[in-house]
Amino acid sequence: MQVSAGLAASAWAVGYHGGAGTFRALIQRWDGARWAVVPSPSPSRFDNVLLGVDTLSRTSAWAVGYDSVNGYHRALIEHWDGTAWRVVPTPRAGTRDSDLWGVTALSATNAWAVGNENIGAFRFRPLVEHWNGTAWTLVRVPSPPLTGTGASLFGVAAASPRDIWAVGGYGAGTRLQPLIEHFDGAHWTLLPASAPGSAMLSRVSLQAPGNGWAVGSRGAGPHVQALLMHFNGHHWSTAASPAISGSGLADVLALTPRLAWAVGSYSPRTGINRTLIERWNGRTWTVTPSPNRRQGSELLGIDGTRQHLWAVGDALTNTLILRR
Repeated sequence: MQVSAGLAASAWAVGYHGGAGTFRALIQRWDGARWAVVPSPSPSRFDNVLLGVDTLSRTSAWAVGYDSVNGYHRALIEHWDGTAWRVVPTPRAGTRDSDLWGVTALSATNAWAVGNENIGAFRFRPLVEHWNGTAWTLVRVPSPPLTGTGASLFGVAAASPRDIWAVGGYGAGTRLQPLIEHFDGAHWTLLPASAPGSAMLSRVSLQAPGNGWAVGSRGAGPHVQALLMHFNGHHWSTAASPAISGSGLADVLALTPRLAWAVGSYSPRTGINRTLIERWNGRTWTVTPSPNRRQGSELLGIDGTRQHLWAVGDALTNTLILRR
C-alpha cells in the first residue's frame, strides 16, 4: 500500500485486494475519525492494482498502478474529484506490459507519473507520463543501456515544477544499480548514482531543493540491507544506516533538514517479516520501535507532517496502518 496525508483530517491509502488474476483496486480514506473503504474503479475483469497516490487538495488526488488487458499489464490512472474516484484515459506505452509505480501532483495542470514498460523478454525501460490539465501524455526520458532486466522508475517527488526527481534501478551485468533522473523544467537527465554491489531505489522525498532522501536496498539474498541516499543540492551519496541483515526500505519522508522518516521491513529469519522504521535526527539514522501483526508484517508507505504521521503496509493478507 501507499499513503498520502497532508492534513490531520484527510489522508488516502491505496493498494489492492483479492487473489492473483482477480485483484481489485483498494482505496481507503481517513476523515479525521476513522479509515473507511471508498468505492474505486477496477476496469479490468482480471488484475487491478494501485501502487502510488498523491493528494493535491481535498477535491483532487491521483492514484496510479496497472490493470490487465489481453494478458498484459496496462498503466492505470484514477482521479478523485471531491465526489468520486474515476479512471482517467492513459496513453498506451508499447504493446506489452506497462506499470505506473509513483505519482506526484504539483497543480491542477501539472502532475507526473513514473513506472516501466516491457519492451520484450521482460526487459524494461523507464516510463514517464505527464498531466497538463487536459490529458496524460507519454514523455520520453533517457535510460541507461537496457541490459539484463533493463531500467525501471519506482518513485517520483517534486520540490518545484523545475525540480523533479525520479528514482528506481537498472540492470548492470549481474547487478542492479540505482537509477536517478532529474527534470529541470525543460529536460529529463540521468544523474550519476552508484552504490556498492547490487542496489536499487524504491522511493524519493524532497524537503527543499537542496535536501532530499531516497531509499531502497542493496545486496542480495540473506545479505540484503537497507539503502539510504542523500541529496545535498549538488550530488547524491550513500548515507550510513543501521546495519540490519535482511532489511529493505520501501518509502521515505523528508520533513526538515533534521527530521526524516523511512519505513520498510526486515527478516530476522526465513519466513518471518517485521516492520522497520528509521528516523533521521540531522546526524544519524536510528531504528524506532514499531508494532507488528502476525508473521508477515511490512511497511510500504509513509506520509504526513511533523504532527501527524501515517505508515501503511500489510500483515499477511490484512492491511496494516500505523499512526504517530
